[in-house]
Amino acid sequence: LQVPIILSDVNPLMQFDEIVLVEPGEDGSVFGDPDFYDYVIVEGSKDGGTTWQSLLNGYDARARNEWLSTYNGGLSGQNSAAVGTPSLYRKRAVNMTQNGNFDAGETILIRFRLFADPAAHGWGWAIDNLFIQD
Repeated sequence: LQVPIILSDVNPLMQFDEIVLVEPGEDGSVFGDPDFYDYVIVEGSKDGGTTWQSLLNGYDARARNEWLSTYNGGLSGQNSAAVGTPSLYRKRAVNMTQNGNFDAGETILIRFRLFADPAAHGWGWAIDNLFIQD
């Protein structure tokens, strides 16, 4: 996002609807493990975009059963041809000060980043109905 925000001390929440059809990691893997594979993540920057820190841990299609079953249902070889549809949108709320990287009163930029390794691929990530400190 190109407009910086000042984090509120009252309601530092970001909310959006999303679909995540990216390659799931191995069973039991967690964000940061080498076998976590593809992921999406929301990040913030206090220095105008020079460095970025997470607002929450990265996640993949395993975050929701319906995303994982859709991704796996479209497998053709290693890749998924499954397509995101409006019925797959789910709400996500992010407390932007909860993980300790950012504090109320700080001005930050926000970005949405999808990481995909060169192995398998899927449909991707869609975000709609974004509200920041609404």
